[in-house]
Amino acid sequence: MTEYDYLGYTRRRRIGSVQEARAAIRKLQRAYLDDARSPSKALFRDVRTREEAVFALRQVSLWARNFPRWCANVMERCPYLEVRQKLIKDMFDEEIGDQWGKTPHYLLLSRLIQALGATPDDVDATRPLPTVYLVLCAFDEMTRTRHWLVGLQALVAVEHLTKPASAEETVAFWQERFGLSRDELMFFWVHGPADEEHAGEGMERLIDGYLERFPHLLDEVVDVADYAIQAYRMRNESIVEAIRERRREASSR
Repeated sequence: MTEYDYLGYTRRRRIGSVQEARAAIRKLQRAYLDDARSPSKALFRDVRTREEAVFALRQVSLWARNFPRWCANVMERCPYLEVRQKLIKDMFDEEIGDQWGKTPHYLLLSRLIQALGATPDDVDATRPLPTVYLVLCAFDEMTRTRHWLVGLQALVAVEHLTKPASAEETVAFWQERFGLSRDELMFFWVHGPADEEHAGEGMERLIDGYLERFPHLLDEVVDVADYAIQAYRMRNESIVEAIRERRREASSR
């Protein structure tokens, strides 16, 4: 009997074990992080002015604003208490505050954007770039309509990519570039530890344990992790390209 995947294509079994699936996802993550040619690496380091920083961070704020909702989408579809408890804890960190920042992550990011010259209303009224909008829609679809394990892995795959390699270096860069205080840059201090909590080995072990129960999802989990990482790349590259296009337009006047 022919089996079809989520989009109606003939399903071909490629992944034979949970360990193989995890290794495949790690390879996808490393390919993104190690790609020196990708403008994604320049998302923050490429900004030259406060106006560019505000533009980039307002687009990024849409991710922070929607992430708890995507967690809720997964939780709504998941019947297992321990997974639901973990998701609720992550949502609490995002919406109420974690042990590091004690403030909702979106508000920490909003304060950073305000320190660069925007108003709270500016941040809340941010309209996504067309590609950013499509990426937000993609994550809504992956978390709202797919099996809860598939949606959760899509989020976890990308959370590994969002935490800064070094919060200290990131904060030092922004202090030097824009003269911001360490308190104004609290978002970056919080982001690393929080994302490690949300997507660290503990979460992966939780996912892998349930994948042992649902081996028919192994191929889909890897495919969707790939789509999620590529969507995240598209988001970052579209923001960087929009900044560069603004520079080109300004220089041609």
